[in-house]
Amino acid sequence: MRAKDTVMSDKEIKQITGGTHRDFPEGLRICQAQAEISFKAGIKEVVEWVNSNAQQDAEECHGSLTLDPNEWQWQLKEWGISWGIDE
Repeated sequence: MRAKDTVMSDKEIKQITGGTHRDFPEGLRICQAQAEISFKAGIKEVVEWVNSNAQQDAEECHGSLTLDPNEWQWQLKEWGISWGIDE
């Protein structure tokens, strides 16, 4: 997934504004810039969480990281991500 994947579609823009991005080119540029900012902030939040919650495995595991599955599932739910969560 990339930041551009988070920009609203023409259909979504039309539902909000009554027009498409062609009718509001400056609005599309704003949406793209905001998507980039939000996407990077989301990635940073995940990396910070993993860095503060992961346990480094022994050297024989080639420096792998391990997360507590319950904590990871809880954090996914906290972020509003239902992938992999048994509800």
